[in-house]
Parts: sequence; C-alpha cells; structure tokens
Amino acid sequence: MRAALILLPLALLAAEPPKLPEPYHSIVELAHATPPEFAADALLRVVESGKVNDRESLTPLIEEAFRLAAAAQFRMPLRAISPNLGDTRAGTLDRAYRLKLDALTLQSRAVRDMLPVNRLRARQLFTEMAAPVVLPLSCADALVPDVSTFYDTLATVAMSTFTERERAKEEHINFLLGYLAQVTSPVQLAPVLHLVQAVDFTPAQRDVVVGRVNGILEGMQLEQRAFSATLPDVRSAVTPETSASFDKYTQRGKSGTRCADDSPQFERYWQSSDAKRIFEEAVKLRMSPSGTMLSAADRSKGDWQLRLTDFLKDLANWTSAQDSSDAAFFHEKCAVYEALLDLTPPGAQRDKALERFVGFLAGSTLQQQSSVEWFSHASLMYERLKNAGDGDAGKLLDAYRASGSPELMLFVGIERTFGSNVPSFVPAGVGSN
Repeated sequence: MRAALILLPLALLAAEPPKLPEPYHSIVELAHATPPEFAADALLRVVESGKVNDRESLTPLIEEAFRLAAAAQFRMPLRAISPNLGDTRAGTLDRAYRLKLDALTLQSRAVRDMLPVNRLRARQLFTEMAAPVVLPLSCADALVPDVSTFYDTLATVAMSTFTERERAKEEHINFLLGYLAQVTSPVQLAPVLHLVQAVDFTPAQRDVVVGRVNGILEGMQLEQRAFSATLPDVRSAVTPETSASFDKYTQRGKSGTRCADDSPQFERYWQSSDAKRIFEEAVKLRMSPSGTMLSAADRSKGDWQLRLTDFLKDLANWTSAQDSSDAAFFHEKCAVYEALLDLTPPGAQRDKALERFVGFLAGSTLQQQSSVEWFSHASLMYERLKNAGDGDAGKLLDAYRASGSPELMLFVGIERTFGSNVPSFVPAGVGSN
C-alpha cells in the first residue's frame, strides 16, 4: 500500500506535459494570471504559432484553452445592426466583440486547432460545446448574435473527422441533422445555409439535409428584430433549392409588425455637464474658432501647449460622479485620451498623456466588471499608434508592461512574441489580442 502511495505522485509527475521552450513557457505562465478568455486566447496563440510541434505539448494546451474558454464572460459574439452607432455603449460593445474573446469563438477555435493533432478528439470537444441558444430579441436591441463561427466549425468537423466506415453509415449526416434540429432563430439561418453549401453530400443526402433546412425556413417562429437584422445575410446565402421556402419565410416576416428605424435603445455618451465640457474643450484643441482643423504647426506653438497642459490637469481630475454609468465615463475618458495622442506631437506632453492614459486604464474598475470591454481600449490605442508608424507604440508597450495589470502584461508578451498576427477567421481590422 505504501509503495502505491509513493508511486502515485511519480505517475502524476510523468503525466505532466513537457515544459515549453521560451518565450512560450513564460506566456503560458502569465496567461494563468489573467481572466479565462485572455488565457485561452494566449494558449491558442502558442499552438497556432507553429513553434510547438509535438502532440504531447499541443494536446494539453488546446484542452486547457477549451476549458478556460467555457468560462468567458461573453458567451457568443454580437454585432451591430447598424454601422452608425457613433459614441454609444452599443458601438463600444460592438468593437469589444470584434476581439473574438467570447466562449463560442474561442472554443470553436480550439476545436479547429485540435483537428490536425487528433481528429477524433476534435469532434469530441465539439460535442462538448453548447450549441448556440439565441434568446428572443426585442426591437430595442442594437446588437444581434453572430453564430457563424459555430456552424463553420460544425461543417469542418462533419467533413474531416468521420472515418470512411462512419461515412458509409451516414453518421456525419445524422451528426449534422442533430444540430439542425436545434435551430430556432433567424440569426442561425445564414450560417446554416452556408454550411449546406460547404459540406460534400451525395445527391440523396443533400435532398435530406436541404429538405430539413426548408422545413426550418417555413416553420420558424419569427421575431422582427432578428428577422430584419439578418434578412440580407439570409438572402445572400439562398440557393435555388431553398429559394421557394425562403420566399415563404420572407412573406411571413414582412407581414408581421415591423421595428421602427429608431427603436434600438442606445446609452449615448457625452450627456452629463462635465462630459460635455470636457468634450468641448477637447474639440478646441483640435479646431480653430473659425472651425478649421489646427495644423501640426499650430499645435507646436507655446499657447497651444499651455492649453494642453491645463486640459490634461482637468482631464485627470474628471470623475464619473455625473455620468449615467461608470462604463460610460470610462469609455468617454479613454476616447479623449485617444484623441489627444492623435493631436499631441512627440515629446514630454505626449509622454505625460500616455502615462496618464495607462494609469487610468490600469486603475479602472471596469477591468473586473467587463474585462474584454475594458481591454478594447488598450488594444485600440496600441493599434492606432502602431498603424500610424508612431515610435511611441513601443513606449506604450513598455508602459503596459510596467502597469502591473496581468492582461496588459500578457498583451505585451503576445505582441512582442507573435506580432499582431491573428487567426485567419478573425475579420480584418480587429485588434491584436
């Protein structure tokens, strides 16, 4: 008995994955100090780097990322129904969701990363994912779910993880049909229609699957927000085989009560008197009294620099006391810092603005309340500086690293190790983390 107790720790030790080489080991260690979505993303970036090639190291990384992703605060990505959200909370959330740090996207990504390592295990992981459950939307909703990554991954799993023997028994078709039976929202229709086009069916199999999709189109309970927001996407995915059912779908949808154009409810920024004052003062740093844009030469003069000094003090003293929410205040203040860094020429004043921005960022309580929403400004600020060819992009990374924030420190490690490369399925223009 005693020998078994002695051997048990040795067996567990032997089962531990090999230690990764640097700098990947340090990135993984730092990831463990961050919220689950940041940690999952970091582990998957190590996998996707191609620098770790043995299955004994890759499998536990992917498995851990998959488990961590399940705890992400954002359950699935949302997208704006309108491109003109302006300075609103909905617009800010739309940008945050574009970072793809939600549970659905991260777990789908882990499944795809597992495919070249272990196809059967990739399918098992996919079956452990919760299929998207899209709750009814109201006309007041400004964002709608985007579940395309789930159905793209479903198509890939169906095509690549079933053996010839399984395919002969049409197990991959039954696999697909099981997920189609769970489709209940217009939000899911365009991804499902794309899935049907992506999977290689025999003619008989195609008849069965298309028949099921047509049944979904004709029998779905419709809600106006989801119907109207997704109609262009659904229309673009319709094929001749589904066009008749799509026509019935649109007739039913258009005969219902329509959402008014102004029905989405936005939390608008710059509504408090303090916020309006700060906004107006910031505009004065950009524009002349006659309404023309101040040139770089204008902004290098002593009087402008003095006005900037006074404004930075005012900005530092601005608190959230009057704002409708702490989140609104946070986004407003970050937006002002972002504008200032566009305006301020390199030098002591700009360094001070950078320092204060990072201090404000690292001290915000939104970091605990909505970490991805909070992080979107850190990512955006760096992308703006880097894409402008600004030498201060490196200074910003140094400030992030010195901030004490695990999320910001991890961001620096990822940026300096992998650059801003993102997985191919992430849309262009998305931040680097």
